[in-house]
Amino acid sequence: MHRQNTHTRRIGALSPPCPTLGALLRCLALAVAFALTAIAAAACSAAPTPTPTPALAPTPTAADVEPGTPDPTPTPKIIASLAAPVGVAVAAADRRLAVSWSPVAGATGYKVAARLENTAAPFEWTEYEAAASPYVVTDNWAAMSGLRYEVRTASVNAVGRSEWSSPVLVTAPELPLAPADAITLQNAAAARNRKGGGSSYS
Repeated sequence: MHRQNTHTRRIGALSPPCPTLGALLRCLALAVAFALTAIAAAACSAAPTPTPTPALAPTPTAADVEPGTPDPTPTPKIIASLAAPVGVAVAAADRRLAVSWSPVAGATGYKVAARLENTAAPFEWTEYEAAASPYVVTDNWAAMSGLRYEVRTASVNAVGRSEWSSPVLVTAPELPLAPADAITLQNAAAARNRKGGGSSYS
């Protein structure tokens, strides 16, 4: 009996001590924390950082533009050293304004402006680009029968233009009625005469 107890004590001395419950919980907590850290690091390295999308400016609509506001017209630079054309002459005939002037040294082109005499703003002058003299204005309003016009010119180069020349006045000649218009008036007069009207056209 004495020998068995001695043998039992020796076996117990050789066995390692059992860990306590607190130690096991600490080990488990460390293992979980390590696993979570590894998962978070893997997720960060796998997912690319999104590139921020720049905000686009809204497209203006018709409601955003103030109605009735005209586009600003740039004012041409006036060159004092560039002379205005001289000897400006205008001939009016057949709904045409034929404008001529003397060439200007240093000019690469010219401007011609025309309007009805004493026309009020904003329809004052209509401008035309001319390579050289003469220039013929052929707009529908030009040189209408019996009307009086003002015409002026300016020299142009790569820097700007000269001052305008003094306006030249010209009166469009009275034009006879076109054949079609004459026939129309004669037919109207004949119809009135048949109805007893006393007016007639000749």
